[in-house]
Amino acid sequence: EYNRSTDPNGGGGWRKNRRNNGDGTFGVDLNRNWSFDWGNCSGASSSCGSSTTSSDVYWGPSAFSEPETQAVRNFVITHHIIASIDQHAFGPYYSLPFGRPSLHPGVDSLTQMDQNFYERIPAMMGKHNGMRAGNSIQSVGYEVAGGVKDWMLKAEIGTGTKGKVFGMTGEG
Repeated sequence: EYNRSTDPNGGGGWRKNRRNNGDGTFGVDLNRNWSFDWGNCSGASSSCGSSTTSSDVYWGPSAFSEPETQAVRNFVITHHIIASIDQHAFGPYYSLPFGRPSLHPGVDSLTQMDQNFYERIPAMMGKHNGMRAGNSIQSVGYEVAGGVKDWMLKAEIGTGTKGKVFGMTGEG
């Protein structure tokens, strides 16, 4: 809505919510605000995430600090969800776990069932829409900490009903 109000003929590059950060800056990147690997960008490029409030990839003051991520989290932990796609707009890719593959290398991080899902489902979808799939480095060229797809797959949340959710990010 903010992009539409500032650029009614299209365009607009605002990617964060409109949180007043209290220092003259606004917004948190909601795809950096999830608890799995939140704020863990040591050794990664600046696109991974940032603690600087003016950055386009500001991860917020804490994991789940934003009402938007809290609402989705609360919905997911009280329902039996098995798959999810969060949609962005960058290129013709499905970004798969992990956002920080350097922290979760190789097949040790995924079960055989996880591997099968992430190899087969995006491949079948790609046959129909031409989109390719890979982890964050393979799809968008940089690592992402605190992303929703990693939280969906790996994070344990209290005593709710959330089990494993096969998540991917559509970048297209």
